[in-house]
Amino acid sequence: MLFYRPKLNRYIILGLLLAILGIILLPFMAGIPILIFATFLIYYGLFKDIIDYLSIFERILAPVIKFTGLGRFLANIPASVLKGLFNLFFLFILMIIFFSAVVFVYKNQSKKQRKTAKKNEFQLKKEVIEEEINKLLPKILITSKNKNSKIFCSHYLYGWKRIENSVEAYIWAYCEEHFVKNGKVEMGEGISEPVKIVFDLKDGKLKFSSYMEPKEGSNYVPSIKEMFPENFAKLAINNQPDPKPLIEEVQKKVKNYFY
Repeated sequence: MLFYRPKLNRYIILGLLLAILGIILLPFMAGIPILIFATFLIYYGLFKDIIDYLSIFERILAPVIKFTGLGRFLANIPASVLKGLFNLFFLFILMIIFFSAVVFVYKNQSKKQRKTAKKNEFQLKKEVIEEEINKLLPKILITSKNKNSKIFCSHYLYGWKRIENSVEAYIWAYCEEHFVKNGKVEMGEGISEPVKIVFDLKDGKLKFSSYMEPKEGSNYVPSIKEMFPENFAKLAINNQPDPKPLIEEVQKKVKNYFY
């Protein structure tokens, strides 16, 4: 007896092509059903013209049967039973393919998520947050009526906190408005206060979302407690940062801009 050699037909060819496509698309969920369908096509192409499953079984296992003496044992097993066992074996192979594909997709997605999280974590450095704050403060804290004025700011960063896809920064901000009048640089409005700034975190980058300033009068302290975490609120209320470095930084910016 010879081994069973199936003829190549359109079902097998299409199944092989779909199997290649399914492997390529495994990182996406579409790859799993394509692989399963490809397996069915190959299965059908292999055995569509075969009527007697026992004959196939005997041909494939002919060398084993010959050298182990299993012929008598197999002869006593009905063909329908062997056919059922063969189908169960095929379903088992399908289950292996399916679960292997699911595990592959899960691991691939987890790897992508870890890379994204690592990228976002890498971006959340103090220098990056402070750079975004420096660019933002002159645009939000003082609204000047003078079109020719320039706003200069400095800040002290108490800290920041990541909340899902957003970042809250807690700072003490110091800003001054300056403009030229009659050939001289003069100061306009100024502000010094605690501020909470909220950024959206997307693709490892910070994008300004909103900010909050303390209320005036008797609501000043309670509003800071609402804005800041408890440890930072205590610092902002009872132990404000030294204003000298903040003022000196702003004066340096003014000098570099106007002189």
